[in-house]
This record gives sequence, C-alpha cells and structure tokens, in this order.
Amino acid sequence: MTDTTHIVISKTLHALLKRYCRDRGLVMQKLVDDIIEEFLNKSPYPSKVSDSIATRKPADRFLGRGRI
Repeated sequence: MTDTTHIVISKTLHALLKRYCRDRGLVMQKLVDDIIEEFLNKSPYPSKVSDSIATRKPADRFLGRGRI
C-alpha cells in the first residue's frame, strides 16, 4: 500500500468515525480509547502502551477534550 493510499484510507475512516460519534452524541476520544484498549487486551504481546492505558484513570480520558 502506498503512502497516499494509506493517508486517504485514514482520512476516510476518521471522517466516518466523526460522523458516527456526532450522530450518536458520543465522545470520539472515549470511543477511540475503548477500541485501542480492546485491541491491546487481545494482543499476545503486551507493551508499555497497554500498561499506560491500563493504569490511566477513566476521568483522564475526558480532560481537555470536548465533544466532536
């Protein structure tokens, strides 16, 4: 996959995710955090990233972030 293709796919997915969240009144960052957390929990190779997510307080997800 070329870099251009990757950028187009990323922007398209981001736009779809924003619309999904806006339509349902969700906070996009919380949804993204939940997806990342779910992925890391299923990963056979735990990393420092998963440790930092696991130790983060739930309220930290919302600090300084507004609704989309």
